Amino acid sequence: MCFTEDRLITVGDTAAVSFWTKEGGAWLASAPASSPSLFALAYSPQRELLAVGGSSPLVDLLPTTSNVRSFSFSVV
Repeated sequence: MCFTEDRLITVGDTAAVSFWTKEGGAWLASAPASSPSLFALAYSPQRELLAVGGSSPLVDLLPTTSNVRSFSFSVV
C-alpha cells in the first residue's frame, strides 16, 4: 500500500493494482498486472510512476495518472 497526493494504491492476492480515494476509501479503478498475486509496489512521485511485482518474474510499470499498464519486464 502507498499514498499519492490524492489516492491510496493497494496490491494483494489479485492480478490488479487498485486505486482508492484518500477520503472515504471509495474505489476508483483497477489496473491489470502480469503477476497472479502482487507482493510489492514502489512509487516515484517525481515521475508519477508505479512499479509492482509479485509471484511471477515480471515487474509492471504503470503511470499513476492513467491506470493503464505501460509495460512489463522480466527480472532474471
